[in-house]
Order: sequence, then C-alpha cells, then structure tokens
Amino acid sequence: MFVPTPEDVIITKLRWSKQGRRVKDIEDVKGVLIVQTHEALDWKYLQHWCGQHGTWELPQKLRAETATA
Repeated sequence: MFVPTPEDVIITKLRWSKQGRRVKDIEDVKGVLIVQTHEALDWKYLQHWCGQHGTWELPQKLRAETATA
C-alpha cells in the first residue's frame, strides 16, 4: 500500500492546478500546509519537484499565507 507524503500531495496538487487552474487543488495545498508544521516539510524536496513543472512560486506564496493560520 502506498501512502503519499505531505510533500507528494502538495507537488501533485500544484501540478494539477497548473494544468487546469483548479481552485480546489490550491485549497487542498493550503490545508496540508496548515495541518503540517512548516518546519516538518521537506522544502528542498518541494523546491526540486515543483521546479520541474514550474510551480515553485506558488508553494512559497501559500507558505507565507498559511504561516499565521
């Protein structure tokens, strides 16, 4: 059984949102960021894979937005 990491959920949702600009995917990413502590996430891993599909700016923006949540 495969259970994706929070980072993999974020990466997948961001890739999907880029293709279709689905608001639901962005809200899901925000939810993961709120539930996970920012320090617990592997930001280098996120940067690498989000950089592969050109969505690295978005998790940085969402990180700042959810830091106070």
